[in-house]
Amino acid sequence: MQRIGRDSSDPSVRERLFREARAAASLSHPNICQLFDIGEEEGTPFLVMELLEGKSLVGCYYMARGLSRCGHQEQALQLLDAAESKGFFCYPFFVRDAWLDPLRGDARFLDVLRRAEGRWRDAKRAFDAHPGSRVLSVG
Repeated sequence: MQRIGRDSSDPSVRERLFREARAAASLSHPNICQLFDIGEEEGTPFLVMELLEGKSLVGCYYMARGLSRCGHQEQALQLLDAAESKGFFCYPFFVRDAWLDPLRGDARFLDVLRRAEGRWRDAKRAFDAHPGSRVLSVG
């Protein structure tokens, strides 16, 4: 269960939260976390979502950073490739992160960068095309 506290006093924000949660709850796909319930308890909105086991994609990225910095480039590349192939595409971080410097000469890292940049550009175009909206999926 996830409680939502930030900006929850604004009625328009609350309505948008519930509208988007109802839309998300109607989705069923192996790559989407299932939303079971939405509601309010003592004025605080909450979501009841599926518990997913495993590492987060962001966690994989931070683990890869550490591995890269400690001389374990092969494992770092495998993690970054896996995270990117599952949808983690934080291209600006990949480009600027000094902890990834040991990987920069490797063609596999450049391939991950290229794919991440493509996803990032697709997401940016989607956001630019729908200002003020949240984009739930990109290509």
